[in-house]
Amino acid sequence: MADATQARTGVTRRWLARWSAMLLCSALFWPVWCDRGSRACYRGEPDAWLPLARHVAAEALSGPTERVFNTPSPLYESEWQFGTYQLSALGLGQVAWRWPDQRAALLPAIKRCLEALTSPALRRSHAQAWGVDPLDSLDGDTGQVGYLGYLSLALGMYRLLEPDNEFNALHDRLIAALARRLAAAPTGLIETYPGQSFPVDNAAAIGGLGLYDRVTGADHGTLIRAWVTTCRARYIDPRSGLFYQQVNARNGTPVDEARASGTALGLYFVSFADLCFARECYAALRRRCLRRPLGLGGMREYPRLVLLGGNVDSGPVVLGFGLTATGFGLAGARLAGDESGYRALYRTMNLTGCPLNRRGQREYVAGGAIGSALLLAMFTADAELGREAR
Repeated sequence: MADATQARTGVTRRWLARWSAMLLCSALFWPVWCDRGSRACYRGEPDAWLPLARHVAAEALSGPTERVFNTPSPLYESEWQFGTYQLSALGLGQVAWRWPDQRAALLPAIKRCLEALTSPALRRSHAQAWGVDPLDSLDGDTGQVGYLGYLSLALGMYRLLEPDNEFNALHDRLIAALARRLAAAPTGLIETYPGQSFPVDNAAAIGGLGLYDRVTGADHGTLIRAWVTTCRARYIDPRSGLFYQQVNARNGTPVDEARASGTALGLYFVSFADLCFARECYAALRRRCLRRPLGLGGMREYPRLVLLGGNVDSGPVVLGFGLTATGFGLAGARLAGDESGYRALYRTMNLTGCPLNRRGQREYVAGGAIGSALLLAMFTADAELGREAR
């Protein structure tokens, strides 16, 4: 009996030693394997950016306006389609701006993104919510910043690369509408849907104004500065430095917590108008949310620890980490010059995104079309496209 017990103990010890060794090797191996290409991507080398850009461009050119994302509602379906084309336009534009010799190859895909973004199919959910089509409302005072703010950035990016294009008249009218609605908003925020205001969506509008000023020579500096001042005072949580995810449309009081996903995306948008404010927001995000377990980087969705949860904005939240916030965080790290943070987040995206290289293209299979578009925009965020507040 004693011999049998000793034998079982020996087997158990050997089993534990082997598994401990395997876990240790995994902890050492995975970060090294997932780090491949991170330095080149941070530096903006063409071999790191162009394969993903080619894939996103091919998706934009071949994909129909109505895609199936298996989302729980028609509203989310429309928003994900819209987000895919908008992020594709921004990511492809950033690559084309960085590498002018790629413009001829990428501009048709960016134009296709704008055609999809302005199509009746992708305006329908906002038209139904407001009772008026967003592009027919430009002379009025309805909200619709969730459509108009995001579209303004895509239009501005295309105009930066192709100054004389068929969307310029729409771009001019859209910017005028956003500026008028922002100036008139009692809370400083335009509504996304009736009774719903999101600071991140308004950050897109502010970024759209900044990019418009860059490409046309207009000056919305006073409006941009006023919005940033209001945002700092009312829509940034003073304890964490993060954007409140949603606020009351009537009085601007928070109705959702400060969260990393909205902050990370919002600072990327606002960098086109106020790079200093964007970097300030990233510093808070890095301090309160960026963690690096086992050499991988992740953004906690909340400043406090929330083990499980998530919604359509954050994606899944596991052990406190939000997958969407982690992906969006790449832009802030690159805009702020945080190479170590960028590379840590890159490793996680390389692990969870299931990258696939084939025929000169690179796609992130786990995230589908929107995942690849999101990562292209975030990987290639460029401080040289940002503007210092005037």
